[in-house]
Amino acid sequence: MTIVVSPQAGKDLREVYEFIHKDNPIAAGRVLAHIVGVIGMLASEAVMGREVLLRDGRWVKTWPGSSLSNLLSS
Repeated sequence: MTIVVSPQAGKDLREVYEFIHKDNPIAAGRVLAHIVGVIGMLASEAVMGREVLLRDGRWVKTWPGSSLSNLLSS
């Protein structure tokens, strides 16, 4: 599977990283690494979530996520 990160998503990721980095550079790195890891799991199809039908008719897979609070604590 190919994952395409839109320009807006890339911009959002940079903004999230910079926002967290102001207060906690280590946490900013952990959050970004976690997001990149999840994207990699999606690309490798390692995530076997259940499929749900969106209102617009598209089917997508969902999966449980971990709490970001674990990544943000020092």
